[in-house]
Amino acid sequence: MEPGVKRKGPLGLAKQLDVLVKPQPVEYSQVLSQSSLFTSLFKSQIVTTFVRWDAFYFVHIAEEGYIYEQEYAFFPMLPFLMKGISATDHKSILVLSGIIISNVSFALATATLYHLSYSIFKKERFALISALCFCFTPSCMFMSSMYTESLFALLTFVGMDLYIHRWFWSAAIVWSFSTLTRSNGVVYVGFFIFDLCIKNRSSSAVVYMTQVLKAMALSLVTFLGMASFQMYGYLNYCANTSQPRPWCQARIPLLYSFVQEEYWNCGLFRYYEWKQLPNFLLAAPMVLLSFCGIWSYAAHDLLRFFSVGILKATREEALLPFIYLWGVLLVYCTLAMHIQVITRFFSCMPTVYWFAAHLLAQDTDNSKRKRVASQIVLFYFITYGLVGIVLFSNFFPPA
Repeated sequence: MEPGVKRKGPLGLAKQLDVLVKPQPVEYSQVLSQSSLFTSLFKSQIVTTFVRWDAFYFVHIAEEGYIYEQEYAFFPMLPFLMKGISATDHKSILVLSGIIISNVSFALATATLYHLSYSIFKKERFALISALCFCFTPSCMFMSSMYTESLFALLTFVGMDLYIHRWFWSAAIVWSFSTLTRSNGVVYVGFFIFDLCIKNRSSSAVVYMTQVLKAMALSLVTFLGMASFQMYGYLNYCANTSQPRPWCQARIPLLYSFVQEEYWNCGLFRYYEWKQLPNFLLAAPMVLLSFCGIWSYAAHDLLRFFSVGILKATREEALLPFIYLWGVLLVYCTLAMHIQVITRFFSCMPTVYWFAAHLLAQDTDNSKRKRVASQIVLFYFITYGLVGIVLFSNFFPPA
């Protein structure tokens, strides 16, 4: 059957994909190649432990490409790298490639976060604690398994480091690759808008318009990764078929938005059901930590914070766009996403680790309240991470 024909009936074909997404580790291990040296070294008990939840999709995409409509919820960068490194269709090698990519990316992301933190705060100890907090992130189980979190965190931190040093075009290119890894990379255009259109406003109309045009161009570069992937989906389901899908007729035909709503029930307040209460409880620690971190920063200068830095600030503005990013994504996660994924969704947020480091690195202020807060954060990071490993490997939420 031709690929184009396969794609025409995604709803009917959804059941055929169940074997890839249902918790069947034993059956999956049986299809691993028995002739590979890697397979003999990494038998099913080790390899398939990393293949849980979304990882099944990444393996299938790396092996066969995008066949089913719902697979377009998962972006191509990780499967593309898995395929490129393994140079084979053997599932065992593809899985090992994905694991290697995630763990190498995790190590590189840790080093990049240290450099980013030091570039902003100029405090070596604070940068080191921030990097260590990232190593013990509550979503550590996803950072070492075949997920996009580590790769996306690496691209995010590299882009932010380039942005801090004002290498805007390089940052835009790196973030463009991040939008080929996860969709939320598109929000990084806010850094360019903040810096060129708000922070460094010029009294000259000509100069200001030049800055606005530059911000628009940088934003287009950042959007390029996701836009190309959406165009690929549009060509498959709308342009090169006699039976286009319903979303093709939308004013802005975005396959990703349709897939998230149709197959994953994502959307404003869609997750607000009583049966989802346990998932809200799982997400509560990260939601509370984020709210406290944002408020802790904003409370030092509320006028500056709520005026988007336009009014005179009493502190450095370097952190302001990072805090705004944190706040925007916090609102989005709590209102329109599967709330339990916020822990791994925020694994790429340096502000999470900066706030944790702020609480843990108390050089002069030894108040009881801050000591208790730092102990709670440390307990949350370690305990949630350890419990999460057990839950993840046994197909339990959060995922």
